[in-house]
Amino acid sequence: MGSDDIATPGSELPRLRAMLEALGRLSRSSRGQGADVRASFREITAVAASTLDVARVGIWLFDDAERSTLRCVCLFDRSSGTHTDDLVITRDDHRVYFEALDSDRIIDAHDARSDPRTAALRESYLDALGVGALLDAPVVGGVGSVGVVCHEHVGPARTWTAEEQFFAGSIGDMVGLAIESARRREAETMLRERETELRLALGAARIAIWRWWPARDALDVSDSFGALIARPRGWAPASLDELLRAIDPGERDAVRAAFDASRTKGVDLRVECRARTPHGGTVWLELRGDHDLTGTGRDHSMRGVALAVTDRKQLEQRLAHGQRMEAVGRLAGGIAHDFNNALMTIAGQIELLDGSFTSEWQRARAADIERAVFQAGHMTRQLLAFARREPTEARVIDASARVRELAPMLELLVGARVRIRLEARRALPVSIVPVHFDQLVVNLVANARDALGDGGTLEVATSNDTLDQSRAAALGLPPGRYARVTVEGVAGTAIAPGVLEAMLGSEGAVATIAEDGRLSAYFAIDESGGDAAHSG
Repeated sequence: MGSDDIATPGSELPRLRAMLEALGRLSRSSRGQGADVRASFREITAVAASTLDVARVGIWLFDDAERSTLRCVCLFDRSSGTHTDDLVITRDDHRVYFEALDSDRIIDAHDARSDPRTAALRESYLDALGVGALLDAPVVGGVGSVGVVCHEHVGPARTWTAEEQFFAGSIGDMVGLAIESARRREAETMLRERETELRLALGAARIAIWRWWPARDALDVSDSFGALIARPRGWAPASLDELLRAIDPGERDAVRAAFDASRTKGVDLRVECRARTPHGGTVWLELRGDHDLTGTGRDHSMRGVALAVTDRKQLEQRLAHGQRMEAVGRLAGGIAHDFNNALMTIAGQIELLDGSFTSEWQRARAADIERAVFQAGHMTRQLLAFARREPTEARVIDASARVRELAPMLELLVGARVRIRLEARRALPVSIVPVHFDQLVVNLVANARDALGDGGTLEVATSNDTLDQSRAAALGLPPGRYARVTVEGVAGTAIAPGVLEAMLGSEGAVATIAEDGRLSAYFAIDESGGDAAHSG
């Protein structure tokens, strides 16, 4: 296939444009798909297969909360132009591959048969279909990963470029947003149906009946009226004034005005108000009424019903909030995708120009741009997390596992002049917003790279450290056990003192420069006893 050839800078530019155009078409098309998530899946897989020049693209979703089974819900075969589904693979049969998926990061298996993450698929899947390379991107929705988009290259091994990996990640994000959009529409439909059912039930039940004689301000209510506002059964206000005393003070004038307008102008009464319960709570009432046309003078009266509408009001508020948040989420998701497209272009251009730099100053400025692109990528993921309603609260992660997962990104960040060596084996549970942890580690490595000057080797290590009173005070932290992430130069490439930032900011992490040029960040050990979650 053409994608297996070694690409030249001139041939990469059309591919970049094709990727951007494909993402733009999918973004525009998704706005018109409505709740038909299967139609969205079919279009996304077809466009992805054509753009990446692969034989098949499949969307696989987890069947259960334990993520023990992956079911293919849409598999596009490019040679036949057909879509199929209902293929299944299980964690028990492919444990290493599922553990790689647990990281919620892209699996770039250039040689799928030998890559340890995908080799277990060889007998059951790869050999039978002639798959030589896999590019799998996570599908994130709700509170975490819900599946994977698998791009299958038939033929020999294939090297996936950074641009292709960016594109695959964007395809995974589009699948996640399509799923979340369909779920929100289903929830909206259920809320509307619930509201309709509630209105019909309350209207038909006539939970409480009342009759009011305006001329003598006499009020008669059924025995069930008191239960509407948490009063004892049989509680009965004898006048409208007595009823108004149970209404929220801020709404009494509006309720009185509605009764007066109905009495003097002959219009039907329909007013909603909040009533106070004896224990300080609030309930919503809807009062409906009309005139008794047979009465005159002191016998002239109004009659109607009182409905408890607290559930309905809460549904309306949730629906209105959901609509506002969906609009904001769509906006955030659109901005993030557009920004991500721009980042792809910038990253691609820097990669194409890398061999043309002639001075250290140019290489340093290019490194600054790469760092900015990497950090901007974190911002797009935060926007997409908001669009998908992902939680941004702290959770327990394994600091060592998270650093290992960041290794490929760190290697891209430091460039060819600097080697990354990892020493991160021991499990160290810490409670932190995962993306904040990533940013702190990236800052450490980026600053250390800048301090090395002409290049060298950086060792990124994690360790368990206990801070006594004096050391903790010097760092501005409370005494206790901490996970320590350190970055230092090795083999004659020590970091120059005074170059690195002394503070990295949030999450209780403090960076310091020791006399030997080591830069460290400290994170409080989580003592809850729970296992550290994988870092997705």
